[in-house]
Amino acid sequence: MTANLKNLTAAISEIVEDFIMMAIEIPEPPPAVDVETIGWLDFSGPRQGRITVRCGNALASALAANLLGVSPDDAEAGAKAGDALGEVLNVLCGNLVTRVFGSQQTVHLSVPTVLPACKAQAHRDQPGGHPEAVLEEACVLTFDDQPVEFRLYLWPENL
Repeated sequence: MTANLKNLTAAISEIVEDFIMMAIEIPEPPPAVDVETIGWLDFSGPRQGRITVRCGNALASALAANLLGVSPDDAEAGAKAGDALGEVLNVLCGNLVTRVFGSQQTVHLSVPTVLPACKAQAHRDQPGGHPEAVLEEACVLTFDDQPVEFRLYLWPENL
């Protein structure tokens, strides 16, 4: 396991267990992800890049329910699913860049973007946010037995 993958999975684990309060596992082999929702957040600092998340609508609603303290069947959970996934990306990215670059570095985060997969054309055209972005790491985890995929893209250093 590479250092970036260790940092990515450690940051995700900490956020999911402490902030969202869901059980997390790293299944082997990784299950297929029913991609209905895609979110991403760009960062810039010592390096530039993007964190992406791909998951099913049920998981996005479950994240919202846990953050709001309501039942997953509650209409509010479904209505706030995108906002919840964006907040998870925000907290995750902040945690990850601190692990990778240290707490003394200045890193800027964009506003998270969360869209239904069928409307995420920009993501399909340039999933890493830049034509020369490199997929640095990817992992599929399960949150309460629901699969979710995270990807870390880094942009060329000379931008």
